[in-house]
Amino acid sequence: MSISLAGVTATGTYAVIWNQPNPRSIVVVRNGGTAETCYWGAEGDSAEVIITSLTATRVKGSFHGLLVPQAGRAPKTSLNVTDGAFDVGIP
Repeated sequence: MSISLAGVTATGTYAVIWNQPNPRSIVVVRNGGTAETCYWGAEGDSAEVIITSLTATRVKGSFHGLLVPQAGRAPKTSLNVTDGAFDVGIP
């Protein structure tokens, strides 16, 4: 699983949406699968990432929502993500 948050410069709630200029995504690969078995921050998602702390060296927060499969890819069902949390260093 990975989270990509372009354009995030402060704490707050950010919608997961794969649109420019600041694409934000949650990617979940199922059972070591390939891009054909992923959920992406794609059109139709209703997910968000909440940044509760952001410094030059660390980011903390949570995430939740409904991720839909990328169009034309397996799996064909949506994934409901609940109670996700992170506390990671920024290189």
